[in-house]
Amino acid sequence: MTGRTLAAAGLLCAVSAAALRAQAAPPYFAPGVITIPQATTYRPTFTPDGRTVIYSMEVGSDYVLLESSRVGVRWTRPRVLPFSGRWSDAEAALSPDGATMVFASRRPRTGTAPRADYDLWIVDRSASGRWGTPRPLDGLSTAAHELYPALTRGGTLYFARSSPEGSDLFRAERRGDGYGPAEPVAAINSDRREAGVWVDAEERVMLFDSNRAGSLGGTDIFLSCRQGGAWSAPRRLPAPVNSAAQETSGVLSPDGRTLYFTSSRRAPGTAALGEGVTYEGLLRRMDGLGTGRWHTHEMPVPINC
Repeated sequence: MTGRTLAAAGLLCAVSAAALRAQAAPPYFAPGVITIPQATTYRPTFTPDGRTVIYSMEVGSDYVLLESSRVGVRWTRPRVLPFSGRWSDAEAALSPDGATMVFASRRPRTGTAPRADYDLWIVDRSASGRWGTPRPLDGLSTAAHELYPALTRGGTLYFARSSPEGSDLFRAERRGDGYGPAEPVAAINSDRREAGVWVDAEERVMLFDSNRAGSLGGTDIFLSCRQGGAWSAPRRLPAPVNSAAQETSGVLSPDGRTLYFTSSRRAPGTAALGEGVTYEGLLRRMDGLGTGRWHTHEMPVPINC
């Protein structure tokens, strides 16, 4: 393992709060292409070279998985993944080698009616970008929702399990073509909501969102570092990552140098109401970014490990 890889894996374990606060409001990720005013887009996952991104887009009360490629400094027009679009698919996570992907879906095992809950599915991806046929991870399925998968280089799968009673993080190790029993991540779970989990390839850095005490808004993004085989006490990331709005789905780029996260924060000057408001003015404000929808931001993060 190279020193660069180790540095990337430990990127956020010593985040400089002062350096983060000094940055301006984080820009949107590929505005007008991936981050759009018409819909919520979130949870990007990248091929190892960082040149292809797969992400989720909200469509009514359902979701679809989209793919875009980077050519130079621009991202291409997104396309729906060939196996997505019929049933609700969301929150994909590519393996560190890009050969497999796990995602949450309401697709049925048999028949055509969608399931009531989200389960985790796995699909193979060839070196040329061709997709196989998705198959369910039945060993992890329950009556609750299984969401937000994250894969490590060693094959361990992290995910969130959500039900009306709450949401917690779980971990399962690869066994053959599937995964072993899921175990709760006891060092992280609390009596509040934990979801949106992301773990780096070396299983050293974890990001997740929670509404636990100390949050700036409804949900904030928290950090934990794995040292000596144990996850450290979570720390809330400072502004401008978190805000008085809600933040979720923090992930790092494959090289560990860019943080992506989704927020419901409003951009300055986008308040929906005000003195002298007009219908035309309302339409203009609703047709832009930062109007209260969930949008994805990106920002460089200092490496201090």
